[in-house]
Amino acid sequence: MSADVYRYDIVDGVAVFDLTEFEISGDTLLEEFFGTVQNVFVRPDVTASVFVLGDEGGISKRFFQRFDFLVSRIEGYEIGRVALVGPSAKQVALRGRFRGTDVIVETPETPQEAMDWARA
Repeated sequence: MSADVYRYDIVDGVAVFDLTEFEISGDTLLEEFFGTVQNVFVRPDVTASVFVLGDEGGISKRFFQRFDFLVSRIEGYEIGRVALVGPSAKQVALRGRFRGTDVIVETPETPQEAMDWARA
């Protein structure tokens, strides 16, 4: 069951977004989430990101639209590496959105593996 909560932290230059309890279809919270991501990405000390996705539910059309908007501007930030952790269908769907960018994207098995990779 979703709690409509997302969490984030910045550790050693890596922005970690935990979406495991986030219902990613509601517009208001969705806008807040992507505003937060953009505010974190503009920080000069953030050079990589990890998105931890939940097992439940799908990804809404609106989420994809906002994610695509973010990716279209990602090269303007200092983000060079993005890790996607979660169900393989979600990883594949989001990974493909980075095609045509210079961002290196990986799909580690666990959040810890993602953090280790993103810091390298």
